[in-house]
Amino acid sequence: WNLKEIDAAEKSVLQAEKLDNQHQFPDVSRLMGMILMHRRDFSGAAQSFRLYLKLAPDGEDADKTRAQLAQVEKLLAQSAATASSKQDR
Repeated sequence: WNLKEIDAAEKSVLQAEKLDNQHQFPDVSRLMGMILMHRRDFSGAAQSFRLYLKLAPDGEDADKTRAQLAQVEKLLAQSAATASSKQDR
């Protein structure tokens, strides 16, 4: 992720999710949220950010993650409004 190797980061995160079935590493969920946000999968990103916050509500990156979640939820709302206005035409 830090090297901007999104595909490689996603592959690693998916592998980490499989191995971390006890959710001992909540940062995996946060990183997946960032990857999905980058890929414009806002619904998936929101789900991942919510999971991180559920697992680590007082975590080191909780405030930053709450801000990212708010941003994603705003984008989801805008997307829904746009889709609704297109249907009304």
